Amino acid sequence: MYMGMGGRGTPMIPSHMLAVRVECVACHVEPKREKAEAAIVGQTFRPSERACLECHGEQYKGMLDTWTKTIDTMLAAIKEKLVGVEKALAATPASHPQFSRARKLVGDANYNVDFVKLGKGVHNVFFAADLLKVANGYLDQAMVAIGKPPVKSPEETMIRGGYCAVLCHKQAGVIAPEQVKFGTETIPHVRHVTDFGVTCTACHSAEQHQAVTATKSSCLACHHSAGNDNERCLACHKLQNAFFTGAVEVEEVEPVPGSHAELTDCVGCHNVQAKHSRRAVTKQCLACHDDTSYLQALEEWAKGVARGLKEVRGLVRKGEAGLRRAPKNPKAPEARHLLDAAKGDAELVAKAGGVHNPELAKAILAKAKKAAEQAVSMVSR
Repeated sequence: MYMGMGGRGTPMIPSHMLAVRVECVACHVEPKREKAEAAIVGQTFRPSERACLECHGEQYKGMLDTWTKTIDTMLAAIKEKLVGVEKALAATPASHPQFSRARKLVGDANYNVDFVKLGKGVHNVFFAADLLKVANGYLDQAMVAIGKPPVKSPEETMIRGGYCAVLCHKQAGVIAPEQVKFGTETIPHVRHVTDFGVTCTACHSAEQHQAVTATKSSCLACHHSAGNDNERCLACHKLQNAFFTGAVEVEEVEPVPGSHAELTDCVGCHNVQAKHSRRAVTKQCLACHDDTSYLQALEEWAKGVARGLKEVRGLVRKGEAGLRRAPKNPKAPEARHLLDAAKGDAELVAKAGGVHNPELAKAILAKAKKAAEQAVSMVSR
């Protein structure tokens, strides 16, 4: 376990401490037996958090306990899943064409679970977690092989590769960057985990710390090339969907669903397998509307929203210029509040894509315009 060898379906993943030549006696420092007993049968030393703190400092206090509890939680979840899969396999006739393959997959999963339990996963938490991740995958494959849906685990996200933050980062005070560069793209790093449910090891190596294994191809497996899947759209585009369906909250404006919200969903208008453009979306209109005049509707909606945004932003700039010229104006605080509100409404429409719900966009921008105009009048006197 410490050397990161001997599992099934995983590469060699040595413990990070083995890589810097930390030996067993560096962590096992607590005598298990009294001196008199040890003089007869020999001494055994237990691991102690004291050893962790002596090397890594107080910020690692509780780390060993966290590792132990986390591995135990993952083991319990996998064992529960294993029982469910074994029951399904027992109810499957041995004559099933995929029975032998499913039985081997379950056997390999069982082996990895026993390996982590008997090898004590805390000796190499990332290797242990990866063994359990692979075991989880084997169990899913076994169910698919016998024509049944995978058994879900209560700790599915962590087992699939979300264990880095739980085992280490949180305790060590590591704060993940909100955004990272990947090639020429700026990636919303934290949102991939918190909003999109992507696990750490989907993009990072479990074997080499911080190493990025994501490629353009693996990114495209989720982004706009895996088929028209509305659920996949909603994982990233929650704001756009809320705007489209009238579920977004806006002060002093009663949200209403877009005119098409009850008729279609994201992929009804967006063919994510084609180059994403307004022209591509207009072509989708003809799938439902045989009147070519509908091809102009989207363009008119977009132009209307763009005009409204331009007008509000222009008023906001004018108001901010007035504030800079007269910072001691007694109306300045109220004007600033109105300008901030107008700016926030305009940004909401821009980010949500006002064309998803033109009537709602129009109402929000009308409110923003009124606020901005009021602010401008206050600082222009």
